[in-house]
Amino acid sequence: TGGASSSSQLAKVPRGLLNPEQLKAVQEIERNDRAKVGLEILRFKALSPQQKRFSPQHTRVRSLQHSFGSVAGAVSDDVVMIGQSQAASGSPTAARREEERQRMIQEKEKKVQENQREAEEQVRLYALEYAPSLLAGKAHAETVAKEASDKNSQLETELSHKEVKIMTLEQQVEELQQKLAEMQAASAPATTSGPKTPIDLANEGVDEELLKKIRRSFGPKEVIVENYDLDITQEKIDAMKDGEWLNSEVIMWWLEWWRERTGGGSQKEMPKGMDGIGKNWFANTYFYSKLTDEGYSYKNVKRWTKKIKIFECDKMIIPINSNNVHWYLACINFKQKRTEVYDSMGSNHDEVHDQLMKWLKDEHQDKLGKPLEGGWTKWYAKQNNISVPQQMNCFDCGVFACMFAACVSVDCVPFNFTQADIRLIRRWMVQVMYKEGVKLGNCAHPNLLD
Repeated sequence: TGGASSSSQLAKVPRGLLNPEQLKAVQEIERNDRAKVGLEILRFKALSPQQKRFSPQHTRVRSLQHSFGSVAGAVSDDVVMIGQSQAASGSPTAARREEERQRMIQEKEKKVQENQREAEEQVRLYALEYAPSLLAGKAHAETVAKEASDKNSQLETELSHKEVKIMTLEQQVEELQQKLAEMQAASAPATTSGPKTPIDLANEGVDEELLKKIRRSFGPKEVIVENYDLDITQEKIDAMKDGEWLNSEVIMWWLEWWRERTGGGSQKEMPKGMDGIGKNWFANTYFYSKLTDEGYSYKNVKRWTKKIKIFECDKMIIPINSNNVHWYLACINFKQKRTEVYDSMGSNHDEVHDQLMKWLKDEHQDKLGKPLEGGWTKWYAKQNNISVPQQMNCFDCGVFACMFAACVSVDCVPFNFTQADIRLIRRWMVQVMYKEGVKLGNCAHPNLLD
């Protein structure tokens, strides 16, 4: 148990071979070694990161840590305390560094506190300066919003009242239209003799069950009747429903059918006439629009009467489609030497009278080789106390034009129909087209009459 060399050799001997005095000596050596390691590690930890990197202790401390593991946990509390005390007394530089670090931390904390106080002061000053205007702006915005809300409520109330008034007015207009139609019906003269008019034929009966079968049985493209170079399909007679404008092809077909029924003439033949019915020549529905193309153009229709001795006819029936939005009827009455116009919207159409008079003069000169004799006049129904039935809507003009043509052709003026009869006439016209298709053998469903 003598010197340091023998002590170091004892530390290498297994513990089980040592006697108590030798074991005590070995333990004392180990305690001294641990204290030295702990002190060296504490000194190293007191260095800054950059100092640690270049310190000659760096490699040794890493080796000691590797060899001894976590020395701080292995040494006893008293050894650590001794090491710390030695480090404090033996390393005044580390203590100064710690003091400097603490001072810098305190300065930073003080700076942060000053910045925070400065920010709080700025917020307080901003609030004092702008708070009144912000509050005033908020109050103004709330006032404007309330006024807008009140105004909207007022407008909604006014709109509701106006809607009620409109509904009331519409109801009153409908009632007045009905009363006017009834008055017209009551004032219309009854037909006691002479050829039957469309309303006379319609009053003989419309088969409502047949009309229902027609609507159910035909597809849109299926033919109901084909004649006069026109095919009338289900989609075309859909326009015969109440509230619809008549299809122009339906109007053309129906006028051709009526012309043929009453012995009227066409572009290809002179009228034959019938008992009680004069010789009426029916112009094509495009006649007037061609005549007035570019203002007035006789040459456009010059050939349309090439086969016709027009001045030997009693009347010339001229259906007119104005700009594809309105139908009405014009007539040249050769027997009474006058031009006539019948419009369900009440217009006199002075320009139509003028154009037809020009045509008469050009036609007489072209076909007979001499000027038109005098005595011709423009005749107006109103000036002669003749009531022309008026439509009470914007969609029945096509039906009225057909009725005007039919009535004028059989000399039924004053007229014997009114707006109240139009619904019945529409349904009767569909029935006529279906029965004609069955008779001609070109109807897609001819067995609906069974």
